[in-house]
Amino acid sequence: MSSLFIRIFLFLLSFPGLSRLYGRLVRIERPRWLVRRMIRGFARHYRISMDDFTGEFGDYPSLSAFFTRPLDPAKRAIPLDDRHILAPADSILSVCETVRDDRATQVKGRRYRLTELVGEPIDLSRGWRVAVFYLSPHDYHRFHLPMAATVIAARRDGGSLYPVNRLSVNNIPDLFIRNERVTLKCETAGEVWYYVAVGATFVGAISTVAGDIPAAGSWHPVGRELPQSAEAGRFDMGSTIVTLIPVALAGEPLVAEGEKVRTGDRIWGRRGG
Repeated sequence: MSSLFIRIFLFLLSFPGLSRLYGRLVRIERPRWLVRRMIRGFARHYRISMDDFTGEFGDYPSLSAFFTRPLDPAKRAIPLDDRHILAPADSILSVCETVRDDRATQVKGRRYRLTELVGEPIDLSRGWRVAVFYLSPHDYHRFHLPMAATVIAARRDGGSLYPVNRLSVNNIPDLFIRNERVTLKCETAGEVWYYVAVGATFVGAISTVAGDIPAAGSWHPVGRELPQSAEAGRFDMGSTIVTLIPVALAGEPLVAEGEKVRTGDRIWGRRGG
């Protein structure tokens, strides 16, 4: 398959209207027999077990509700460990690097500007740990805070909804900047860091603790203090989390790129207060 054909195909998938239509379809709740069949078919295709989750397949009113199924704390509690910075989601740690200039790795041979991703200047010379967590359709679709923080502000940017799988990451320049995303600006121990939830094709919505963001392209105050592992938001389908954490807070990585992680796994040793 030629690179040009791949880009055209991905471009056609990237229109938000397609994902919005999909979002409406997966929210239907009637007829119940059809919804149950859709849920079971999806679970069978992606080999999803309910061992960690609340209820059973038939308890969810729509396929969308099943996508965002919550963990059952009696079956699987999310760890707390204030000596470490934890994985924000069940995912693949696709990138884990330290940067000191305005370039981060999308994939080998492709880079993007972090200041464009978060929407404001950053003093990158101090050193930042940048990690990309890819959530597949199989995964738990809620995401959590890797450490206790105050969410200072939030913003919404981007307009496309390209897939964020390997095919797109390899072929679409500035993918994370092009796609719709919500950025949470956080503060821990006097240090500012960023938590970016990147949308993808068939992600009908990104919900976060910031609530509704009234306008795109600018910061909106939040001022909400949350403990480590608190739920930060959810995707209506698999997507990507990008975290930017200063070296002043995060030590050397404890997990290698390409490894599967679960919410609450240790990713970096904690520095600072």
